[in-house]
Amino acid sequence: MAQTNANLYGTGGTSDDESRQALAQMDTGATAKKKKAAAAEQTIDPTASLYWREIEKYNRATSDWYQEGDEIESIYLDAARAQASGRRKFALLWANVEVMKPAVYAKAPTVLCSRRYKDRDSIGRVTAELLERASNTTLELYNVDETFRMVRDDRLIPGRGQAWVRYEATIETYDDEKGTLDNETGDVIKHERFAGERVCVDYVHWKDFGHNICRTWTDVWLVWRINYKTRDEVAERFGGKAAASLSYSAKTPAFGSGSATDEPENRCKIYEIWDRQRRRVSWMAEGQKTFLDTGEPPIDFAGFFPCPEPTYATKTSKELIPVPDYRYYRDQAKDINDLTDKIGHLTEWLTVKAFIPGAPSGVTDAIEEAIRDKGNREMVQTVESWQEWSDRGGVAKMIEWLPIDQVVKALTSAIEARDKLIQDVFQATGISDILRGQSDPNETLGAQELKAQTGTRRLRNTQGDIARFTRDIARLVAEVIAEKFEPESIAEITGFKYVPQQPQMMQPMLGAPAGALPGVGGPQMPMLQGVSPGAQAGVMPGMMPPTAAAMDDSENVFDDRHMALLRNNRLRDFRIDIETDSTVQPDENAEKASRMELLNTVGPYLEKVVMAAAQAPDLAPAMGEMLMYTVRGFHAGRSIEESLEQGFAKATKRLIEKMSQPPPPDPRIEIEKGKQQIEGARVQNEARRDATDAQLASNKQQIDAGLEKRKQDLDASLELRHQNIDATAQARHHAAKLLGDFKPTGEPQ
Repeated sequence: MAQTNANLYGTGGTSDDESRQALAQMDTGATAKKKKAAAAEQTIDPTASLYWREIEKYNRATSDWYQEGDEIESIYLDAARAQASGRRKFALLWANVEVMKPAVYAKAPTVLCSRRYKDRDSIGRVTAELLERASNTTLELYNVDETFRMVRDDRLIPGRGQAWVRYEATIETYDDEKGTLDNETGDVIKHERFAGERVCVDYVHWKDFGHNICRTWTDVWLVWRINYKTRDEVAERFGGKAAASLSYSAKTPAFGSGSATDEPENRCKIYEIWDRQRRRVSWMAEGQKTFLDTGEPPIDFAGFFPCPEPTYATKTSKELIPVPDYRYYRDQAKDINDLTDKIGHLTEWLTVKAFIPGAPSGVTDAIEEAIRDKGNREMVQTVESWQEWSDRGGVAKMIEWLPIDQVVKALTSAIEARDKLIQDVFQATGISDILRGQSDPNETLGAQELKAQTGTRRLRNTQGDIARFTRDIARLVAEVIAEKFEPESIAEITGFKYVPQQPQMMQPMLGAPAGALPGVGGPQMPMLQGVSPGAQAGVMPGMMPPTAAAMDDSENVFDDRHMALLRNNRLRDFRIDIETDSTVQPDENAEKASRMELLNTVGPYLEKVVMAAAQAPDLAPAMGEMLMYTVRGFHAGRSIEESLEQGFAKATKRLIEKMSQPPPPDPRIEIEKGKQQIEGARVQNEARRDATDAQLASNKQQIDAGLEKRKQDLDASLELRHQNIDATAQARHHAAKLLGDFKPTGEPQ
């Protein structure tokens, strides 16, 4: 084809047949291109086409606002002054915005998580504390305050601020510990492991955010943000093949309208699109009609979108395109700039100019020298011809000053007119003198307080909108932590200890319905028939009881019961309330006054409660509710609300237990009872002693009788023995006698 093209567009030297062949080949190539283009058209995703149409409609609807926003930003930054423009201007927009900045947002919010209904729910309380610590740590570590400040600036200048929440996990690769080789490649097998995770809150430039055209935020079903990625970043996210097919000529808003070479690297403009109707997240590059990637949302947010409703300037229910605040005093600002320029030129006319005689003379030379002398010192000027000086009438007659009275009057009028216009702007914007630190010494304290209250009232809507925005961002951050963070990560950033339960403990929990999770239903769970009280408290049949450490809330531990509540969207929303404190820098005197008012209110009331509860313990719960109702009305009491509630509940419980015991007996009755007991004991002792004496006497008689009987037995035994001895002696004597009379045979008698 290259040779054919050269012949067709060359100077000649080919035959007619060769030309016809070349033309035929060209027609064949054109046909192939058409077929390829038609095939490409058939592969276009209809959803992608729908998204491009929505983006195009949004760009057309916001084109005027984009242009106006750029102009306002240029005025705020005084870009004309940077271009060495000679026109004098009054930096009214910059001054107003700088006053409004700390008035509507001055410090990062603190996330406050608590039980929604303040009931006795230890699982909910510990889970809320986990979520609060993790969210506050995230907001602090990753400098979300800077994002909020940029969102605030976008709200005050072009009229809309937005941010985006995303989850980021770090996965690292490591070699197999045993050195196992891959059968195909022969290399050591690689494994992946979780290395860390965090929640990122990205600032979104006011031009990089968009949504479908509608009237209210509830009607929004499609939102997108624009990301500017380098070729390496695209290759890392979507692959090298996709990176090679894209164009890298986009300019980020940070580099303005300059050429692409102004940036360090050329970038590709990629849209990240969240579709709530289809529950789909897609990525598309500018100029492409197919998706780089699409699928289910990575995080199941309660409102689906990873961003809250933006913080807006003035808007109505007609559309979601805001009107910048500067538009309402643009005309006055222009007049103020014109007057400022005129005042500058009039000031140049405030120069002393004089006229003196022009003829050469020693007198006029002395006057001119004295006028032109700019030194701030004493001066004695010599006049050469004093007679001429006297004849001409001295200085009063020989010098004529150029009048500047009209210039002074014009200058004064211009300054007064400009001051009047500035006051008109203050009335339009609601920025009172007291907010600027200015006051009139002739005004009363009541007048100054009224001005401050009026200015604060005008700012309250903007303060509330930015506070709402920061609260919504905090809730999105908490959602990511609850759904994505591993227990070990939560333990690391909260300072709690994770105590996993045995598998058989979680099996009933995973199989139970959401409203019947053990230990998660709280006091709202219905009592189950045939289930022991221990099971109602969170120990179901077949479950091992949690460890002692897991049950002790004071040890800062959590287990799988708390993780189950975090992972359950519906229960988490029902049982845990997520708010933020004020984003406006509080006035120190007002804060001190609020704290002192709280102490002066609660202190005397507590004394009365203690006295009243001692007389009527049944009224203690009602008095506790009255106390909490009062404390909740103070912003300073939010931090001590839970502690005060717990302390009052414990004190009430002890009081009721004490009062439920029987009253102490009368001391006189006790003394009489004591006397009776002593007398009874004495009588019992005497009876016991008489019985003992009788028993002893009886025992003595028995002993004496036994001894007497034994003596008699011994005497009888002795008598019998004596008789036996005598009988034996007689027997012997008789035997001896018989032996003496007996003589053997053959022996002489």
